Amino acid sequence: MSIILAIFICGSSFNTVEAYSKAQKKLMAKRAARMDALRNLTETVYGTSIDSETIVEDMVVKSDKIKTRLDALIKGATETDSKFNDDGSAEVTLEIELGPVTDILGTTVNFDGKVFKAVGMGAPPSDEDKKSSGSSYGSSVSPGGSSGGDSEKNRPPAGAIGSMK
Repeated sequence: MSIILAIFICGSSFNTVEAYSKAQKKLMAKRAARMDALRNLTETVYGTSIDSETIVEDMVVKSDKIKTRLDALIKGATETDSKFNDDGSAEVTLEIELGPVTDILGTTVNFDGKVFKAVGMGAPPSDEDKKSSGSSYGSSVSPGGSSGGDSEKNRPPAGAIGSMK
């Protein structure tokens, strides 16, 4: 009797036959969008390290590898907006104030903007992706105005891709 029970428990916890529900797809799309927005915000604050290696043999590219690395901690980011699009994708806007950014970097940032803002895009997983449980990621940093005009002191640090509000 206990063997049958063990088999029943294993069978009931394995869920690859059924498709994701509409609610699951929405939550997964929003999660993917939030992660993308955090990545965009992190790239804005820290920048991105890119390593590349290209091997050319007989005047033909034999191998081309590009690696990006981002290992950072973002504290104090708040979700200011989120929406679901008709196609099932989600969009999340995160902001972080300048104070936590200077604490994270351990240095003073010279511009008059008060907030870094980044937008992330996420698509729900397709039913074919249910085995990998992955979500699709898109990348978008929304354009925005900086406070006080477009002078040198109002621009973000070099390498920043986000906008300030």
